[in-house]
Amino acid sequence: MDFISLIDGIVIPNADIDLQDYEDKEGIDLNLSLVGLVKKDEKIANFLTLIKSVKFTNADFTFIDIQDEGEEDRINLNFSVSALIKKNQTIANISQYIENIKIKNADFIFANDSDELIIDSEIEAIDLKNTENFEISVNDISLRLFLKRTEKGGLSISSIYLKEVTIGILQKLIDNLIKSLKHDMESKGVFNIKVILSSGRIILKGDFKKSIFTIPFSVEFSVDSKKSLVKVEIEKIHLMKSLNVPEFIIQNIIMEAIKNNLTYDFVKTYKSYCLVNLRRIIPEFVTYNDVGVLISDGSVVLNISEKNNPVAHDQSEDNVKESKEPEKENLEKIEDSKND
Repeated sequence: MDFISLIDGIVIPNADIDLQDYEDKEGIDLNLSLVGLVKKDEKIANFLTLIKSVKFTNADFTFIDIQDEGEEDRINLNFSVSALIKKNQTIANISQYIENIKIKNADFIFANDSDELIIDSEIEAIDLKNTENFEISVNDISLRLFLKRTEKGGLSISSIYLKEVTIGILQKLIDNLIKSLKHDMESKGVFNIKVILSSGRIILKGDFKKSIFTIPFSVEFSVDSKKSLVKVEIEKIHLMKSLNVPEFIIQNIIMEAIKNNLTYDFVKTYKSYCLVNLRRIIPEFVTYNDVGVLISDGSVVLNISEKNNPVAHDQSEDNVKESKEPEKENLEKIEDSKND
């Protein structure tokens, strides 16, 4: 009997998972508490004809509690475990950034459907510690995971449906990107550039030097999203009109510097705007809802949520894979919205 057959029909609601990493240990502490319903197979049913309740305890708590409530097909299972996970290279690389991960009120459904194992997890929160120096924050993750049985009897990821995630791009990361433009812009006469994220706006400020004059300017960017694309566009340029410097000069300098320095395959630069294609960053086996974007004080917040674009909860693996949208279609939709 293989692993998938053993867990056929298990439902685990309200699981709490706590991973603790201590520098003085060779591993990571795992504390797992769950309450579940376990399907009665023939062997379990025969066992429970003689036993009404089974409890394994120590001095502190009951770590296994099986209760037969008389239902025909299931028994109650309360289960707690504390373990030390050995650190391999992959875990060590992750744990150097993460001290503590907590998954609260996670619901898991293990359903054996032919060669596929489905884990449906509704995660209330994931707390990442020691993140004050991180330039990107990730919170509120909810997902559905599809696993397939391999030829050797193991399990591999078939697809992931990402229901919810909030990603914060912090001011520090924006500042580092602007530093990469500094040399290019200074060669064109633009100095002292800085970016401000505040009240729903991205504002770039700087000084444009022409002959003996120094002209302060500011550029306001609007941010919009369609499907998997985020559009950052120059909306307004403010500078002293009396010195007869056309706005397009500032615009051309900025956009040319972005084009020359932000040479990522997921960023496309045009005359007055940039497109960031998240589909090229996220693996193809991951599908997700529309992306919402919000500019708050000190960060750009991206939110993937069913509230942005509800997707059927009962998705199959085929539905997950078919939800990928062609980049061309997304570009056309953004251009249409620009002309409206």
